[in-house]
Amino acid sequence: MRFHSFLSGATLALALVSGTALADTLRLRTEATVDGELVRLSHLIEGLPASADQPVFRAPAPGARGTIRADRVLAAAALLAACEPASDSQYPEGDEPAAAPADAAVGPAAAELDNEVSADDPIHDAVIASANVTLVEQIGAEVAIQPEIFRSEGDWAFVYGPIRMADGSAVDWSATNFAEAASEGMLDGDLGIVLLNWSDGDWRVVETAIAPTDVPQIAWPDEHHVSPALVGLEGG
Repeated sequence: MRFHSFLSGATLALALVSGTALADTLRLRTEATVDGELVRLSHLIEGLPASADQPVFRAPAPGARGTIRADRVLAAAALLAACEPASDSQYPEGDEPAAAPADAAVGPAAAELDNEVSADDPIHDAVIASANVTLVEQIGAEVAIQPEIFRSEGDWAFVYGPIRMADGSAVDWSATNFAEAASEGMLDGDLGIVLLNWSDGDWRVVETAIAPTDVPQIAWPDEHHVSPALVGLEGG
């Protein structure tokens, strides 16, 4: 799969990716070719250290050409920064393993239930990237989910946690596609719940729940034939 991305502003500051000290060494590429299912930051940013490399966009169909604006690349980098785990998540600060290598497999997960998918698990980056792409599209703002629960079982993955803006601030729902629902009191907090399935070489979002007022995943085991434990219903 080859993806050509034409970017403007090749000398934009990239401190939000790797810190001010490295900003002078980083440049947005004017063109990138991607062989694979996902576009990574290293495809788009020249000089990016391996420790900062993450998948950020889905690649288009084989042989297709596309365009990504420079500000979208920077926003994607900010989204990844927003995905730092909360102190009360299952990944306490300082305990999260190193990110998966760029050439790691992305799916499916191991057949047995994994209650705590670690950051160095081969599926981690691809699942979070896919979840965030869908949430951004649905909400209409540059948001990211901060996983407090991240589970996998075979072809399925489940992510549960608060949704934040790219800078880590709270979402202003009045400025999103959910403005009307928020004004009518149909949203409860900022929780995001995402169920994904490994299909045709990619993690595809099957279900999302955004600031739900109930427990939407209670129906997912019957609807999608997944285990109750995968979606946090241990008593099911």
